[in-house]
Amino acid sequence: AAAQATTPQTVELVRLSDLNAPPRQFGRLNAASIEEMTAYLGGLRTGPVRVGPAAALRKAKQVLDAQGGDVARVVHLLSDFRAADWTDEADAIKEAAAELTAAGVKVHLIDVAHPYRTDDKRPPLHHDNVGIVDLRPARLTV
Repeated sequence: AAAQATTPQTVELVRLSDLNAPPRQFGRLNAASIEEMTAYLGGLRTGPVRVGPAAALRKAKQVLDAQGGDVARVVHLLSDFRAADWTDEADAIKEAAAELTAAGVKVHLIDVAHPYRTDDKRPPLHHDNVGIVDLRPARLTV
């Protein structure tokens, strides 16, 4: 959507695993900033910290409130939409989203579950990962 916009677009990235860090600013979108963003995102790895969508939306509001200005504001929340994230905090998510929309912010929820969901299969398919849960020698070793 940003690539097709007729007005200048800027991007600030907030990592939920580090909500206290300042947003990573990429400035005005152009070929160089997109390349910089791609390199930055490519170097990220998943971590053990789980942050719910309500905290993400509250942080987005905090960042946008600090900016001020007369610009169109859009929040893209990327999630794998785990049931636990969206059912345990349903009321808090609704409240945080309502605050953003009341402030004139457009909120886009982007499903990044992989393998991707399809229209006929709503839950994403599982990965065929293998986990080792026990390891024993075939015969006694001394």
